Order: sequence, then C-alpha cells, then structure tokens
Amino acid sequence: MSTKWIDMGIETATPVGVWRVIGDLIFGGLAVTLVKGPDDLWVVPLALVAGEAVGAAALFLRLKTQGLGVRLRWDPEVAAPLFGRAAPILGQILLGLLLYNMDVVFLRVLMGNEAVGYYAAAYMLISFLANIGVLYGLSLLPALSRESEAEAGQASFESTTAIYHTALAHVFAITAPVAVGGVFVARGIIELGFGDAYQPSVIVLQVLVWVVPITVLRNVPWSALIARDAEHLAMRATLWAVVLNLVLNATLIPKIGMVGAALATLLAEPLACGMMIYYAATRGLPMVPLRRLVKPALAAAAMAAALWWVAADGLVLPLVLGATTYLVTLAILGGLGREGRIPVLRI
Repeated sequence: MSTKWIDMGIETATPVGVWRVIGDLIFGGLAVTLVKGPDDLWVVPLALVAGEAVGAAALFLRLKTQGLGVRLRWDPEVAAPLFGRAAPILGQILLGLLLYNMDVVFLRVLMGNEAVGYYAAAYMLISFLANIGVLYGLSLLPALSRESEAEAGQASFESTTAIYHTALAHVFAITAPVAVGGVFVARGIIELGFGDAYQPSVIVLQVLVWVVPITVLRNVPWSALIARDAEHLAMRATLWAVVLNLVLNATLIPKIGMVGAALATLLAEPLACGMMIYYAATRGLPMVPLRRLVKPALAAAAMAAALWWVAADGLVLPLVLGATTYLVTLAILGGLGREGRIPVLRI
C-alpha cells in the first residue's frame, strides 16, 4: 500500500529513501528492545509491519499535503490495464526468485542441510548486492520511460541511448572491482561474518562474486524493456536462464557439490543478461560501445595484479589496497574526474 511508486515515478526518490531508513530503524529498535529470547520471536514480524506502516503512512500524507489528490478509490478502468501489464513483470520477478533459490533446493535434496548452510553463508552477500542492483534498475526506469515516450525526434532517441549506454558503463565500472576484489577478500569476509568453521564457503563465494556484475548489469536492459512496453521479453529471457540453471544444477551438483551450484548460477545469469541486452537492441537500444568499458577493465586488471603481488591476508588491507589501486588507475586513465568537489565517472 506504500505510495513510493508515485514518488519514484515523478523522480522524487529522496523521501522514499528517508522513510525507508526511518521505518527500518523503527523495526530494528523494536526487535532489539523487545526480543529477549526464542519465545519472543513473534514480535519480529509485528515490528516489521510497524516500521513499514509508519513509512507508508508518512509517504501517503506527504503526497496529500502537496496537493496531488491521492486517495483510495475503486476504479477498475484504470486498475485493470495496469494489472494486465504488470503480469509479465511479476512473472519475471518470480522466475528470478526461482533462479536465485533453485541451487539451494538442489543442494538440500542432493547434499543435505550442512551444504545448504555453507552455501547460504556465501550467498548472503551476493543476494544483498543483487538487491542493490534491482533498486538501481527501478531508479533508472522513470528516466528511460520518460525518454521513450518522447522519442518522436532524433534528439530524444539520442538522449535515451545516451542514458542507456551511460548506465551500462557506470554499472560495469562499479561492479567489476567488486568481483575482482571479492575473490581476494572472500576468506576474510567469511571469517569475519561466520568464523573459521565456514571455510568451505570461501570457494563458493569466490565463484559467486562474479555473478554480481552480470546480475546488476542485467537490470539496465530490464528497465529499458519495461520502458518500451516489452516486459514479456524480460520474462522470456529469465525463463530460459531458469531452464539452463535447472539443467546445470542437476548435472554439476552431484559431481562437484556446492561449487557446481555456484557455477550453475554463474553460467545461467549471463544468458538472461545477454538475451535482455539483445532484446533491448531489437527495440532500438544498441549495446554500449566496448571502448567505454576499456578504462574500468584495465583498472580492475591493475587491481587484481596488485592484490596478487602483495598476497595480503585478512580483510582491511586487501580492501584498502584494492580500492586505492582501482581508483588511482582509473583516474590516471582519465576515467575518474571531478565536478566541483564531487568525483564523477568519465567513461
């Protein structure tokens, strides 16, 4: 019932973020204060509902005070077409959830609970980063939708293409070092979050971390397809990835266990991403020129070389060294600059 979609549609996302944080703080405060043991776990869902309700009410009242005329009413003529168009988007999201969780189901059946626990520990970080990618895609959707509706002239078409290409290039520049650095700090992350007993999770995380750039990148053509009334193509791409993931899980897990499950995800995600990029190209949005990806790719390679050469253990030192190497190299190559005091990507 939250009106956050209205704010995102008119590109005023700041209130959505502010009240999401406030709602989560309310949830966390109630949970920490009232949950003292297992018998109090019933409080957690109620605390979550309370936090969400406060945020939803605040956003609703904010729109009312701005005179936007938001009110509850029965209007099937407006709602029915929206439900019809939303069906393939909902289907794609459900297929995406199946894609993300299918490996866990296979591991439970073929290897047991212990493997699921190790795998879930590694998957937690990947899931968090993937959700950030979804939010980025949603924030990109209003701009792409506005430009798509205004594409009567060549200037508007060029503007849409520029937004699309810049989004792809920026996503690559931000996520490539995450994948490269994740390989080197995976052990430190697992030890910090779960302890030495979870060493089997390290290799899983080192494989899964390469899913991050692909998953986040996929949200850009996903938004473009929705903006161009082609959400059914996004669902089709995800469906084929689910089928491939199903086959790979059944084939690889009996042979190489948890690493097989991770590889199944790593091999299935590029199929969904590649198909969405292809479908976006058929709708007038060509793939970003590869020359725009050269600078971040070289910076990520320099980062990998530095981390391999130093071979530092732990978490803090590799993170600092990797981030510094990547940013300095990117700046030397001209891919990082400033607008006033704000650093900006120039790729």
